[in-house]
Amino acid sequence: MLPITIDSYILKAKNFYMLEHFDSALSLADSFRHYVNLNKLISDFHKQNLFNFLKYFRAIIRLKVKINKQKSAEASCGTANLVKYTREEMAYRDDRRFAEIEMMLLSLVT
Repeated sequence: MLPITIDSYILKAKNFYMLEHFDSALSLADSFRHYVNLNKLISDFHKQNLFNFLKYFRAIIRLKVKINKQKSAEASCGTANLVKYTREEMAYRDDRRFAEIEMMLLSLVT
């Protein structure tokens, strides 16, 4: 059975991830790694499992941070694209309305 300290580290790591406090989560993962590495009471089997958990936990956090950076970059240039899209959409609608009015006028003339 693992000590309660390990369970609290894992719970903190999950909480930091769910709250999207990624810097704190990475810091906690580093301190947790040191704790596991220096603790002589933990068997090699448990150490290996915990190191695997930490390895994948760090990988997930790094991916999440990368995705968030990409989303924020897209959002920052997305507003400029949205304004451009809105202008193009308005011009297209104006052209379409003009074409519809033109068709109505032509149908009235003939």
